Amino acid sequence: MKHDEAGVRAMRCWFNAVCAGLVIIGSLPAVADSEIGILGKVQRVVSPGGIEAWLIEDHTVPLVAIEFAFYGGSYQDDPGKEGLSRLTASLVNKGAGDMPEVRFKERMEDLVMHLGFSSGRTWCYGGAKIVRQSIDESADMLSLALREPRFDEEVVERVRGVSIKDLEASQKSASFVADDLLRKAQYEGHPFARPPSGTMKTLAAITLEDIKKYHRRIFVKDKLKVAVVGSVNAEKLGPLLDKIFGSLPEGGDISPVEPIKPKTDFTLRQELDVPQANIIASLPWVGIKDDDFMAAYLINNVLGGPGLSSWLFDEVRIKRGLVYSIGSSSSHEPPVFFVKTMTANEKVPHAVLAIKEQLSLMAEKGPSQEELDLSKEDLKRRFLIDLDTLSQISSFLTTLQRYGFSIDYPQKRNSLIDSVTVEDVKRVARRLFSVTPGIVIVGKNVTEEAKN
Repeated sequence: MKHDEAGVRAMRCWFNAVCAGLVIIGSLPAVADSEIGILGKVQRVVSPGGIEAWLIEDHTVPLVAIEFAFYGGSYQDDPGKEGLSRLTASLVNKGAGDMPEVRFKERMEDLVMHLGFSSGRTWCYGGAKIVRQSIDESADMLSLALREPRFDEEVVERVRGVSIKDLEASQKSASFVADDLLRKAQYEGHPFARPPSGTMKTLAAITLEDIKKYHRRIFVKDKLKVAVVGSVNAEKLGPLLDKIFGSLPEGGDISPVEPIKPKTDFTLRQELDVPQANIIASLPWVGIKDDDFMAAYLINNVLGGPGLSSWLFDEVRIKRGLVYSIGSSSSHEPPVFFVKTMTANEKVPHAVLAIKEQLSLMAEKGPSQEELDLSKEDLKRRFLIDLDTLSQISSFLTTLQRYGFSIDYPQKRNSLIDSVTVEDVKRVARRLFSVTPGIVIVGKNVTEEAKN
């Protein structure tokens, strides 16, 4: 399909603005009869070839976002080849079939298409943003990238070199070093302890055959999760799914990774010449399908959630003036809780003590009824605000599929939040915060913690 040059330029400018989040899709805030807006319109689509996707059809703008996930991330890296999954993912969109990298990129620009890949701990992710008028040609390009990435040697070496330089620069980052120390301490001897970005040595050891083998193992239809949001209907999407994914192999070769609880009750310090030290306090958390997950989610919001009002922010920042910012969060693969902050090196002992005190206080008393009510309203309010682009929504739908949630979870979410009682959060707070956290401190002249 050919487009006039001026029209393509105009479409590309608009498309880039959407991809950058500068254009917010008009109907994504709530529709009149629903508290969850467009998320109440999820459909299950199964292609003639049996490939399933979750679809939200919305024609406000002529754009389609496709997000998908293949099971098998950095935990599938072989020992001594850490960083393989991320290196492979960064190469998939750099030439495919008979199109070397430059031709492939030019063709995507002609179609006003964006295509990207990344790798997490347990999944490899891909996403495409496509304009409606070139949806078939763009689907062909996506299919070609998935089936026949070129992995040209000169491109592999260039991307490898960039990865090694980025990793080298990261060694000077207190936050990167702290994350690395924590992971190794919590999961020593387990695949969870391996560095997902690899090391300079392991990146250099990865061969072209390693990359091709990883691609063959992971880019398969088994456990594939797909979500589509935008200007396409179910009738059109079914055959499109087969065009994109239908020719992939059925199954791959995934090595099972046994879950393990992170170690606790340790303090690690590492010297690094930085103006501010990085502090992490970490504890085991509940899995996303645990019956107590929603209560834990609400507790985290009270303790250190986003915004300018939380226990940690009020005590450590406002009252004691020890840090500029502080917050808590959790990850799901594996389930771990974190408190992270930075402070002047000389304030480290006092900041660590203040964090420990707040964690102990949460175990002892838990949130009040008023704090719980405010946390509930905040989580419900931010739900749609945090999902205001097509790609954010399609990524969210893919996440729900990965964790085995039902397609109507968005409709259930508010009632699940409301069902949590103050007795629940106090019980769960005791369960989670009665453990002595693991502490990691990276900075200059870091000393023992302050004593009570």
